[in-house]
Order: sequence, then structure tokens, then C-alpha cells
Amino acid sequence: MNSKQTQRRLQTLLSQLILSKPLQLTTTLASSVLNNNNDKRNNVINNDSSNDDKNHQEESSDKSEIPESKKEEFKLDVNQIIEDLENERLSPSQALDIAHDIIETENQYEQGRQFIFSILPYLRDPVNINVNNNMMEEGISEQDNDDTRRAYRLVGLSYHKNHQFQQALPWFKKAAHNSPSILDWFNLCSTAAQISDHHLPNNNKDEQHLSSIHLKLALHAFQQLEELHKASEFKLKPSFWIQLYYFIISLMNGKHYHQAFELLNRLKLAYKRARFTDPSYLEEIGLMSFDSFLSLTLLLFKRVNRLEQGLEFLNQMKQNVDEAGKKTIDQIIQEYQ
Repeated sequence: MNSKQTQRRLQTLLSQLILSKPLQLTTTLASSVLNNNNDKRNNVINNDSSNDDKNHQEESSDKSEIPESKKEEFKLDVNQIIEDLENERLSPSQALDIAHDIIETENQYEQGRQFIFSILPYLRDPVNINVNNNMMEEGISEQDNDDTRRAYRLVGLSYHKNHQFQQALPWFKKAAHNSPSILDWFNLCSTAAQISDHHLPNNNKDEQHLSSIHLKLALHAFQQLEELHKASEFKLKPSFWIQLYYFIISLMNGKHYHQAFELLNRLKLAYKRARFTDPSYLEEIGLMSFDSFLSLTLLLFKRVNRLEQGLEFLNQMKQNVDEAGKKTIDQIIQEYQ
């Protein structure tokens, strides 16, 4: 590979990380990074049709058919929809399908939020349920909880898509409360991680303390996510390593570089154990492509003006990867020398 080809390849790797654009698994936030790599790994992150695992989608795979009269444009007759909910002509999940289209397809964030707020009284609140002797109120079904959590996720997503992370946070927090879903906890940890001092209106000590609280929340939520993966023997999708990869980027977005480097070292060990860098093999064991890992590594080191250390970091990895991986690392290092 000549120098020009190497330069183009490197630029392609670095351009794969376009920050602060949210991706969703259906309507659930999956990350704050748009990765344009063409390998199959991207299908795990942003292919809405992927239904390999129930936890891989925020919405049910057997999504209810929305009546045509309800889908036409988004000039909503809210009163009619509420009447249909009251008379059970429209289910809460169908009403939320409408909200999803308003937010996700039409990008009408405020209209979508107001619509959700108008139907929330017809949904059960899993956070504020009446509890007696640790027994749930009679008549509250799992579907009731799922619909309400979905409403909270949609409100959070409507804020997150507009980069209003602080406003999104309490809604993702409500959705994650006692949630068995790794996606709820990922929404919470990745959003909290992206809130840093520069997101706060004034850079004073009180607000710096608030940023620290957000970081603690992010790390706590990620710990909960990891516990769910452990309980499933790491069989959930997206895999723990994919979610770790995107959480590192969220920490980087929030300028929490110390924590980002700690987790990057942990991710590095996963690639060392894998040894082989073939994209299909890495996908099979739940890791992002090797190119994606190298891109993230270089970008993180460049963010803190430590590119030389970043190149040394990659050079050390050569001892634990296959020939193809060594060749890729050598090409990148040579380009910077």
C-alpha cells in the first residue's frame, strides 16, 4: 500500500467517529457516535430491523398495526385519540407508535413530547406504582410497564436528538428505574457521561460539582448494565463490549478523559485476548472491528494532545494480534513518523 493509499485509509478511519449524533435501536438511544464503517458490525448498531434478541430493540418486534386514520400526517386530533384510548379502540402501544413517528420520522420533538404528555395519564407509571408489602398493585401488567418505559424513552430521545442532554437525563433515569433492559441503562449512562462543564450555563464550583454528580451517575448506570450482562452470561445484544466501546466515546464527548482511558485499557485487553482481527470473527465474539478500535484509540489520544503516546499504545498491541492486525498498526504508525 503506497503512502497516498495509506493516508486515505487513515483519514477514513478517523472520519468514522463523528461525534454527538445519536443513533437509536428503533427509538432507543444506542450511542452518540455515527460510525460509517461498511463492515457488518454497523448492522448491530443502527439496523432497526435487527431482532436477534428481545433486548436488542426498544419496541416490540410484533409492533401493532397503526390505523391508517391515525398515521396520516401529524395534524393530530389529540382529543379523538384520547377518546379512542378511553374506549379501547386504540391501545397505548399504538398511541406510542404515533409518538415515535412524530419524533423519529418527522423530527417534531416538541409536538411529540406534548402528545406523550397528553397520553401519560392512560399509562401506568412503573416508578410511582402503589406498593403494599412489596407486591405490585393488582392489575398492573408487564405490558403496562413496558408502555410507560417506552414513553419515557421517547421523551428522553426527543431531547437527546436535539443535544439537550440535561433535559433528556431525568426521562432516561425514570425509564431505567428497576428496568431489566440493558438499553435503558445504556441510555442513562451514555447521556449522563456526555454532560460536562461546557454543557452548563456558568462554569462555577456548584456546576462543576453537578458535572461530577452526572459522572457518578454515568458510572453507576454502566455498572448496572454490566451486572445485567453478567447475569445473562454475556449473551445479551448489543454485546457488553459494543456498549463499552460507545460508552467510552460518550465519556470522551463529556471530556471525562481519565475514565475514558481507564475503560479503553479494558477494551484493549479484550482485543488482546481475541488475538485475531478478522472482522467476521470479532463480530462473532461481540467486538467492534479492529479498525474501529484503532480509530477510537487515536482520536482519544489526539483529544488530549498525546498522539505520540497513542502511537506507542498501538505499537504495544502488536505483540498480541495477528499478522493482519500488525500490518494495520504499522501502516498507521509509519504515516505519523
